[in-house]
Amino acid sequence: MFHVIIHIYKLVVEVYTKHADPRVEHLPLVGSPLPMLTILGLYLAFVLHYGPEWMKNRQPYKLKYVMRLYNAVQVLANFTLLVYGLPNSYGHKNFSFRCQPLDPTNTEPWMIHLLYATYGYYLTKYLDLFDTVSSTGLY
Repeated sequence: MFHVIIHIYKLVVEVYTKHADPRVEHLPLVGSPLPMLTILGLYLAFVLHYGPEWMKNRQPYKLKYVMRLYNAVQVLANFTLLVYGLPNSYGHKNFSFRCQPLDPTNTEPWMIHLLYATYGYYLTKYLDLFDTVSSTGLY
């Protein structure tokens, strides 16, 4: 089983390196599949095993105000991404509505802005993991 996992990991790394976009290689969490796999592995371990074990004999935490803050941050982040990304995607004359081609040599400002907006959206998916942990009934 271990050899199968290693083989799959090598295939994923090969795909990452073959299709890597040099414009975003410097950004955290996108240069390699290892950070993403580590975070998701830790998340699954916590949600499926360590979290329930930790909370077995405890009352749920009261996270009403923490969740309100979390929701406000999510709304603000998504609104910022909308305001930042919309003019650099659908609002830009060079954006294709049918299929935007992948061109790693395109370093025009609007495309770089769109890449950063997409990266911001990617980061919000990691924030969504916190919401899932809090809504499992454990906390």
